[in-house]
Amino acid sequence: MDYTPRVSHPNRKCDPNWNKEFNHVGKTGLRRRDGWEKVSGTAMFGRDFTFPGTLYARVLACPHANALIKSMDTSKAEVYPGVRRIVRYDDKDHPLIPVWVVPQQGRFEGEPMGVAVIAVSDEVAQDALRMIDIEWEVLPFVLECEDALKEGAPLCYNLRSMTSPSNPSSNRNTGPTGAQVGPVGNKLGDVQQGFEEADKIIEFTTYKAENHARVEPMSGSFVFKEDHLEAACPGQLPAKALAMNATGALNAYDHPIFHGGAFGHGYPISLMFGFLGGVLSKIMNGTPVKILMDTSQSNFYCMSNDAGFEKFKIGFKNDGTITAVQTDSHYNQTTYECGVTHMEENTRIPNLLTNYEGAWVNRPTAFCCRSEQRVAAAGLNLTFSHVAAELEMDPTELALKNDGVHGHGMEFIQNLKREQGFPDRDSLAECVAVAKQAIDFDNVWHKAGTKTLPDGRKHGLAFSWDHSWTDMTFDGAVLIVMSPGSGMTAYSMKAEISGQFPDHGLNAATSYCQLAAEEIGLNISDVYFKPNTEGHGIELQPPASASGMSVNGWAIIQACRQLKAQILHLAVNGPEMDIYPTYEVPNPVRYEPYFPGKQPEDLDIKDGYVFEKANPDNRVGVGDVCQNKSATTAYHAPLAAWGWYNAGNWGAEHPHRARMVRNAHFTEVAVDAETGDIEVLRVVNVNDVGKAITPESVKGQMYGGTIMGISRGKYEASIYDPNTGVKLNADLLQYMTSTIDDCGPIDTRIVETATGYGPYGLVGVAECCADILPSSIGPAVQNAIGVWIDDYPITPDKVLKALGKA
Repeated sequence: MDYTPRVSHPNRKCDPNWNKEFNHVGKTGLRRRDGWEKVSGTAMFGRDFTFPGTLYARVLACPHANALIKSMDTSKAEVYPGVRRIVRYDDKDHPLIPVWVVPQQGRFEGEPMGVAVIAVSDEVAQDALRMIDIEWEVLPFVLECEDALKEGAPLCYNLRSMTSPSNPSSNRNTGPTGAQVGPVGNKLGDVQQGFEEADKIIEFTTYKAENHARVEPMSGSFVFKEDHLEAACPGQLPAKALAMNATGALNAYDHPIFHGGAFGHGYPISLMFGFLGGVLSKIMNGTPVKILMDTSQSNFYCMSNDAGFEKFKIGFKNDGTITAVQTDSHYNQTTYECGVTHMEENTRIPNLLTNYEGAWVNRPTAFCCRSEQRVAAAGLNLTFSHVAAELEMDPTELALKNDGVHGHGMEFIQNLKREQGFPDRDSLAECVAVAKQAIDFDNVWHKAGTKTLPDGRKHGLAFSWDHSWTDMTFDGAVLIVMSPGSGMTAYSMKAEISGQFPDHGLNAATSYCQLAAEEIGLNISDVYFKPNTEGHGIELQPPASASGMSVNGWAIIQACRQLKAQILHLAVNGPEMDIYPTYEVPNPVRYEPYFPGKQPEDLDIKDGYVFEKANPDNRVGVGDVCQNKSATTAYHAPLAAWGWYNAGNWGAEHPHRARMVRNAHFTEVAVDAETGDIEVLRVVNVNDVGKAITPESVKGQMYGGTIMGISRGKYEASIYDPNTGVKLNADLLQYMTSTIDDCGPIDTRIVETATGYGPYGLVGVAECCADILPSSIGPAVQNAIGVWIDDYPITPDKVLKALGKA
């Protein structure tokens, strides 16, 4: 038997097991593997974790929008009782300090900079920071992309890493994928030709405010030792990797801790903490260091990458066929997607182009908070909503008419499905049908401004849709080992999944155990997840994006299928001593197999038993097969398998890979024309997830995404003092967010078409609602009052202004 670990490569076809009979996958009512720790209060989060003998560190928060330290006197802080070290930007002994750890210049209010204090307690560190006298050179600042791009605008970005100082972060045409492709870029078709073919052309501009507030105050614990570094830092990327780079450690261990919810915010802040924590512990000769930030600093350290404005020009025919879309996009700092990206990925629109120009501004780092896809999702849905309103057309019919991929129609998708073995199902059509039934569309839909509720408010309804995104360019690796459980009876063998701690609130550990139980044939109680703290290449994809299950699921399944093959091999051949490669046994002892004369393909495993397919009553417990019950010790190597999966890239590298899975949503509102108040009456989400591994987790993400999406559409925006550049609502009291009471009843429906490239045809769901629903508020308000508002968030004052009442 070959026990060499298999390497899983990107799957480019349908999983042939999509229609198998499932025993564990898709089941509800399972006990969450993280449930007891969380409800009992014993779950350890970032601030709960402390290494023995830890020192505490605080870093100065820049008090200005753009400022440079001219001089700094730390003498009082240096002699303050309990202070162990002051680390300054001008420390000559550690070259990484001025670049990454405590730079001399702060480019936004709240940025960690200048000086770090290491002390015996957090209180002492904070007191010492306040004793430091600093002479500041306050520099000109700029807060908006539009202003930063003007001739003569002040240079606002931290110039420590820029070779040619300028505000523009890019000046290019980008293709439909939004990739940074250089000065010429890509495009789909010919937009000018598309405009010439159109019966009508409309134009509008949409504005989006900076938003996002991290829930969990940031912390990180690090200890540098001679040959390795240990870290306990909440975030969506392992901080240990950056700490290794900063310190030169040969290896790094992640201590498993729970995450309090980062939603994209966890990327840059964990990277910064990785550099900072590793270096500070190394400076302290291996003494553990715990870094802390307060709420106003860490919760707003980075923000969404959708703050800016985008000008749309859309050409379409009278029957609803969209012929061309062009956007001129301008975003603060940078964005990962542009307005036409999702139209390229899931419509038949033949001509698309984005002209993108972003600029650095004196605001927190822009990143993919709550996903980078909001810009693209808004571009798709605002385009379709404006066209549907202009034509007074059923918006669901407009979506179905233009559904497709890469400029091709549904015929292309149908052919692709046949070639790749997918079931012939129309995802969007199925989602729309379920959503229309749930919202009672025929009775609630109306032309803009024509329906008044009994209480005098105006009624509005918006339809939104998109594809369900899936695996990205991450990879995942996992080790699964069969290990003895309690007792020496059947079922005493447990499948131990070892990988990076997966907690991000999504119940991933439970889902991984379901996959393993399904693939091997065990009971769900005989599978558990053991966090891998030592690295060594056994790391699942971080708890990030909507692609975790698509990537990690394949790694787990690959390992499980190898492990199952090993079990069946033992069942028909029996164990032998010489399976250990280091033993030299000239006449190996072979024990009688449980299924003599059979082949592995004659057997299967279900409910923890190996059984003969032709005679299911002939069965033996997996524990008996793995333990070799003819002796008191096992006479074969431990059963273990390693699986790895790399998602590869979409687009040109894999031109025959299409996004075929869709979702559909309705948002129903009531608008008070006298006060401008917008009440969300009801939200219907229908998500095709291909295959739901854990349905409660799927619906939980749909609920949470709805609250976030409505919040971004109605409330969330950072407010800055135009005179100082300082944020005025940098706390969770003044920064407005929605609660579940602000969203009306949330109706979640799951569709499973198995048309994704993940295991059993699954795709992701985590980010969809949070990115698609924000741009449903504007169309819903327009349907209510007959006037467009494309400036987000849509607040009462903007409604009144649109109605000419403010």
